[in-house]
Amino acid sequence: MIDVKVDAAQPVVIFLHGCGGIDEHERRWSEYLKSQGFIVVLPDSQAIPGRSKNCDATTHTTNMGKIPVRELRPAEAKYAMARVREQTWADQDNIFLMGHSEGGMGAYLTPELGFKGVIVSGFICSISGGLRAQSATPVLANNWELDPWFVRPEAPYLQCADRGFWPRRSNARQLV
Repeated sequence: MIDVKVDAAQPVVIFLHGCGGIDEHERRWSEYLKSQGFIVVLPDSQAIPGRSKNCDATTHTTNMGKIPVRELRPAEAKYAMARVREQTWADQDNIFLMGHSEGGMGAYLTPELGFKGVIVSGFICSISGGLRAQSATPVLANNWELDPWFVRPEAPYLQCADRGFWPRRSNARQLV
């Protein structure tokens, strides 16, 4: 963990990157969140010894099953949250979890750890059992109607609420 010098505790976003690792997309999100007053913690899943990429960005395909990402990515969120909780620069009442693509799946599958809110980006809420955050935790899903990873002519886009993954959850919203 990098020592951060701040005058007062700041809100934090723990950001889980997509299956290709930290790239320009994550850097742009991080810069934007920083400009809004957040400290961004961006764990590098690819730094884990023996870890390989779980996707091919040119063909929009994944190697699901090759890497146990359903367990790995929530474990990364849990580890990052524990480290952030140790920091004096972190506003302990304002720690958020955000994940994009594979990281979005990680955010979706992360059990309740005390996050102020969860942002799931570029993931279609399609894992059975539904969202793991407690019903009191606000959730925002940010998706693209023509997402090449998920949308095919034979499988039109459905919103998370339409799929039954957020039943009666008044504090969950989706932007498409």
